[in-house]
Amino acid sequence: MSDNLVNLVGELLQAGFYSVAELRDRIGDVRYGDVETNSIRFTLDGNPHNAQLKGRNRQLILTNDRDKDTAIVVRAILDGDSDV
Repeated sequence: MSDNLVNLVGELLQAGFYSVAELRDRIGDVRYGDVETNSIRFTLDGNPHNAQLKGRNRQLILTNDRDKDTAIVVRAILDGDSDV
């Protein structure tokens, strides 16, 4: 690979990392939603939202640890399993 391509890939990865970090900072108040649908509730920029824990997130549980719980929400958002 050329140095330019390596630099471009590095910059893209860094941009993705910062985007996810910014998203995590905007998430709050993560808690369980409807047990029957295995959903969670959270706020994004202070607005209420829902996400369903399915697929690779199906067996994740909330821990009352802000970093871990917001990571679960980010995964659900990135997987398209939220109403965001």
